[in-house]
Amino acid sequence: RVLDELLQTCVEPRDCPVCEVSGRRLAPGRKVTLNPEDPARCQTWYPPRSRPPAGRVCGLCGNFDGVQNNDLTSSSLRVEEDPVDFGNSWKVSAQCADARKAPLGMAPTLCGGDLDRQSVADSSCRILTSDLFHACNQLVDPEPYLDVCVYDTCSCESVGDCACFCDTIAAYAHACAQQGQVVAWRTPTLCPQSCEDRNARENGYECEWRYNSCAPACPITCQHPEPLACPVQCVEGCHAHCPP
Repeated sequence: RVLDELLQTCVEPRDCPVCEVSGRRLAPGRKVTLNPEDPARCQTWYPPRSRPPAGRVCGLCGNFDGVQNNDLTSSSLRVEEDPVDFGNSWKVSAQCADARKAPLGMAPTLCGGDLDRQSVADSSCRILTSDLFHACNQLVDPEPYLDVCVYDTCSCESVGDCACFCDTIAAYAHACAQQGQVVAWRTPTLCPQSCEDRNARENGYECEWRYNSCAPACPITCQHPEPLACPVQCVEGCHAHCPP
């Protein structure tokens, strides 16, 4: 069985939404030229999901290419060093005032000057340079992620399940996986991730969702019945496991 991405459940291949033309099964979205005398039969069709194409978006949220270091690309396609310059470049109206930079010597301190919280952030983020990530440290520079981690973790009340902290570690682990170093870093007490709530019996078939730290990013599904050229090697998260 394969995953129907739109229904989010496992189905028999014959139940995938397709069109059949002269005995050939075509996935939704394929264009064909029909002969009026040629019989064609179409099954249920679902509109495709809206998903921004990797590397082809821009703006304040980055370009969705999986590379964190170029997210400050301005409207003139220049990578800015200062976030304020980056933000100002994307103003919709020239009448809007520019954001101002903090004067030298008045930049906000980490954790708002809370030394206890900064100590917790520093020690928690050291996981990025611990033995757990040692092999990856040789391939992916952890320093940019470490800076972001400490900055974001300052806003956490509890580090163990804080989204800001966990997302930064996950981003570094993803960069490691793209270099062939898969790190199983999550634990029941450190950024746990469960997929059990997604498991349900639907349409007579059981689609079991399992957590995987490095599963195929472009699996074969009803919507993509043929292998795709994937821009990334693998992705972390909940992945469908369809019974044979």
